[in-house]
Amino acid sequence: MTVLAPRPQAGGALPLPAREPIESLPVLMLAPHSSCNCKCVMCDIWKDRQGLDLSVERLKGLMPELERLRVRRVCLTGGEPLMHANLRQFCDVLRDAGIGITLLSTGLLLERHASWLGESIDDVVVSLDGPPEIHDAIRRVRRAFELLARGVAAVRTALLTPHGPRAAASFSTSCDSAVNRSR
Repeated sequence: MTVLAPRPQAGGALPLPAREPIESLPVLMLAPHSSCNCKCVMCDIWKDRQGLDLSVERLKGLMPELERLRVRRVCLTGGEPLMHANLRQFCDVLRDAGIGITLLSTGLLLERHASWLGESIDDVVVSLDGPPEIHDAIRRVRRAFELLARGVAAVRTALLTPHGPRAAASFSTSCDSAVNRSR
């Protein structure tokens, strides 16, 4: 169990309980990579040029704590998780522990990783800000909409076998309701 080391207050009283109050965390938001491949107008994550990865070895070291907290799903966020140098192995560690994985992505690198994503990821949530010209302007990346669309198509194609889909492709966008309201 994680134990807090609170700073004693005057008179020796502790401001927090000595034991951490969180006993269960079914969904964990985890940023395996610190940088992003978009320069969105509403975000400054892209300014981080360090490109730090949470290593596979560090994740393995955290697995007992994830088990203790009964984590059932990890949402990979960022930065852009697909920029992680060893994301497939990272996902393998989570999968081997029986943890479901949701990928939150800009979608720009889906095509490059399509061959393994369907086997490792349960859900992909892509950020879609509107029609191509609006999406590209907000993301400040030329052809971002096109790359996202090609990536989604590539992942869906990678899931196909001669006997039908290998797994169900589940994609969501961050603006489904906004697009539907504008119709």
